[in-house]
Amino acid sequence: MLKPLVLLWSLLGSLGWALTLDVQSGKEQGEQFATLHLREATPFVCKESIDTHDVITKVECFFDKAPTKTFQEVRNLFFVIQSYETPTQYVISIAPLKRIKLFPMTTHLSRTKEIVRYDAKTSQHWMVLGYNETMPLAQSRPVPRGGLSFPIRFARSELPYVGALGLDGVPLDMEQVEDVGDYLEIRNLYTKEQYEEVLQRIARAEEANAASIFQSEFLLYKIRTLYRLDDSSAVVDLAKEFLRLYSSDEAVPEVLLMISNSASSLGLVIDAEYFYDRLLTEHYDSPYATQGLIDLGAHALNRGDAEQATRHLKKALEKAEDKALASQAAMKLVQLFIARGNAQEAAYYMQKIADGNLEYLLADVPNSFELAQEMAKLEAPKEAATVMEPIFGAIDNLHDSYEGILYQMAVWFDEANANEKAYHYYKKYLELYAYGEHVADVDTRIDKVLFEMGDENVTKQLELYATIETKYAAEEIAQDALFNRAKLLLQERRYQEVLALKESLMGLTQEKFASKTALLLEAATAAINEALDAPKCQEALKLSATHEHNLTVPYDVKLYGCAMQESMYATAATIAQPYTAQKSLEERLAWSYRYVKAKAKTGDDKEVFVVGTDVVSMAKMAKKESYQDVLYDLFKSSVNLNEREKSIDYITQIESTFGLLFKDIELYTLMARSAKNNNDSAMIETYATKVVTLQRQHKSYTQSPAIEFLLLKALKENSKNDKAYALLKELVGYVNEGENGARAYYELGAMAQKMGDKSAARSAFESSVKANATSPWGKLSSDALKLF
Repeated sequence: MLKPLVLLWSLLGSLGWALTLDVQSGKEQGEQFATLHLREATPFVCKESIDTHDVITKVECFFDKAPTKTFQEVRNLFFVIQSYETPTQYVISIAPLKRIKLFPMTTHLSRTKEIVRYDAKTSQHWMVLGYNETMPLAQSRPVPRGGLSFPIRFARSELPYVGALGLDGVPLDMEQVEDVGDYLEIRNLYTKEQYEEVLQRIARAEEANAASIFQSEFLLYKIRTLYRLDDSSAVVDLAKEFLRLYSSDEAVPEVLLMISNSASSLGLVIDAEYFYDRLLTEHYDSPYATQGLIDLGAHALNRGDAEQATRHLKKALEKAEDKALASQAAMKLVQLFIARGNAQEAAYYMQKIADGNLEYLLADVPNSFELAQEMAKLEAPKEAATVMEPIFGAIDNLHDSYEGILYQMAVWFDEANANEKAYHYYKKYLELYAYGEHVADVDTRIDKVLFEMGDENVTKQLELYATIETKYAAEEIAQDALFNRAKLLLQERRYQEVLALKESLMGLTQEKFASKTALLLEAATAAINEALDAPKCQEALKLSATHEHNLTVPYDVKLYGCAMQESMYATAATIAQPYTAQKSLEERLAWSYRYVKAKAKTGDDKEVFVVGTDVVSMAKMAKKESYQDVLYDLFKSSVNLNEREKSIDYITQIESTFGLLFKDIELYTLMARSAKNNNDSAMIETYATKVVTLQRQHKSYTQSPAIEFLLLKALKENSKNDKAYALLKELVGYVNEGENGARAYYELGAMAQKMGDKSAARSAFESSVKANATSPWGKLSSDALKLF
């Protein structure tokens, strides 16, 4: 019989319209089960997904509209509830942890006269039942032979019933079920940084309901809170428990980060290294892995290992996809290089922050100013001024540091002999602070700057043109001033400023301004050349994409190199393609080679195959061996295009040209696997033998033991037992543990038997069992030993 239902927990959630989810747990005859009820005013569809063994792998319910509020993942002992959106529907997905069954609740016993079976496609009410092995709430009774079968009719009335019971047998009041309220309150307290209250609230919640569905969240918030309170010992203990109980939880990367840092702060070096390694290998794409690299860098810096700190921080900066994490890593590098006395490197990373996430520096302007002052102390005034310029440009004169930054920036530009910028900022200081703290000093310094700028003061001339443009904007003289200013800027090689006037210049329609296009072409070409000479690849590529230009071949070579460096391979191919038709064999060869390299990066295998073949032919004609590495691109393209004969040809050419190199071991492995797919045992033997030879020569077994087992199979098929026996003897020298070791020794024993060496066979079988007795190979070896 059905035992009374015991309600352990319930979650009722409104998702923004009439949809309601109700999750309950209970027991029948000592076996736990759980139910999920989904109700909505409009009928909706729920479907089961069943695998080839007739096991339900998933239940999904589909709704025409998405909720205004979503919920996080909910799980209990029997199922996990999640939700997601498609372009046309909102879907609730229920994945089983044990067994589940879907029922349409189309019949209400208090409202119908007979019980009927109805396989509904849609319903306003569905139930998902989670259970262990035997389905609860239902029994199958044999039909007595010879009996009558007729429907039982029920009166149309609703009988009174007692609601869900607690563990003590007393009816439960839903108000006592506070799981959701507990969780929300804990989260709110944590957000407000009321950490002591968080711990107290978690303790009360766990005491009130030991079987809460939010046990993982309670434990997670406890770890987070203790981490904020620097209770490292408690964090380590609780985090280990979390990782043991909830190994698939989405918070695992965060927990690994907290336990790594806590273990490190406690001096538990081995534990810290273990958890850092897990974080960086199992969750490398997580932002917590990036934070882990930053923290590793900080730890290395604290113990005086600047080289390792630099390596970790640069790696964090390279992989960071989040601006805040990238900025944090870059700032650590700024501080590291300042401490090492390298102001140029410090300025480089601080400028990267300014370019990509200026808000990060603006969040603490005094600190940024202090770092710039440290750079200046290291005799790098230009770097100090340059990194402060964007920060200064983003704050107003009401900021506490505005006057100090303005003055100091002008002084730094002055000390760096950047006279025009120094003049600009000195003048700005005098305009804003006629009675400022540094007025006397600025008056003296600005006179010196003007003197050093010479009699023919370009700055004053440019200021005059700008004044005319503004004052006489509606008159022709303003257009003359604009055009003359552009020409003077071009003369002074201030190409970027010329290009900034592009829109205004193109608005000049009179014949006397006809050279404006040539002026802009010259400025753009020169600006790109200048950026390429710097080199400033991103700037050069941006200018080339924005402005018409006329680069010479040497600068197109540089621009191509920049495009390849910045992974803009399509752009690089576009630069190279026009030159592939050059009349000169050497030029055509060089540019075709560059074109192939760019196309290889874009994955255009057909184009690589066609043009790369020409490169090989031209290289032979020109006797230029430096282009022979295009064979690697041709090989990869032939593999991708399933050109088997060509791939064999190119791998052969690679070996004959460059020799048997360890760096090519993956190519030979690829050929061996390709031969396996084509059941070509001779080809397997050829290339697998090369891989084994290379590994032996370099004592690096990157492809083991898979390549040896593949070669062994081929040798057996080719009846080369002596070679197979020798291979296995060598293999057990470095593959002798675990399941692979068990297999290697078993194969050795079997081959020894075939070769008639019973003593060696017995020894090998014993070693196989010792390596891994529970593996299939260990069991086979054990059985073989029984025959001796």
